[in-house]
Amino acid sequence: MSLIQNIFSIGITTIKLDNIDNDLLINYAKNKFKSDVKNTNYKSDDVELKELTPSVLYWSNKVFEQILGYPKDLYIKRVWGNVNVDRTIGAPHKHRDSILSAVYYPKCEDGQLVFMNPQEHPKLLSIPHNKDRLIKKYNEYNSELYELNVFTGLLVIFNANLNHYVLSSTKERISIAMDLDLND
Repeated sequence: MSLIQNIFSIGITTIKLDNIDNDLLINYAKNKFKSDVKNTNYKSDDVELKELTPSVLYWSNKVFEQILGYPKDLYIKRVWGNVNVDRTIGAPHKHRDSILSAVYYPKCEDGQLVFMNPQEHPKLLSIPHNKDRLIKKYNEYNSELYELNVFTGLLVIFNANLNHYVLSSTKERISIAMDLDLND
């Protein structure tokens, strides 16, 4: 018998995409990325994104349909690329003006995308985390963070209002990120 009933939930979706030309996306990100320009905005109809964009839209609409219980059309509001880590993605942030965010990794060997618990409870999180700690097993009720190992070919879709960031990587990591919103 379970004493706890889950009443609010934040989910993430991970999908391994096949048949995407990762080399094309790697070159695209490297050529478009300018370290001196913050959040270079790509266009979702750029020819280099012709394989990725329909997949992101398809899976994002499926995710949103599961959330709402009925279909609704999403559109890609913003697209940008990241080569390795800059200050903006290595610090906790969220995308407040969108409904979902998606990130695809055309190249990544040791990356981690970290999500922060939106329900964090200051008293619960102050429980000692040492060898004598009270928390024996971390779960969705007592964890402050969720670290997702990301890899080449992975698409991650999540609530755009969920605080997240990436950890530094020892190897080259390239991602294409998108924010999605509702078509009116």
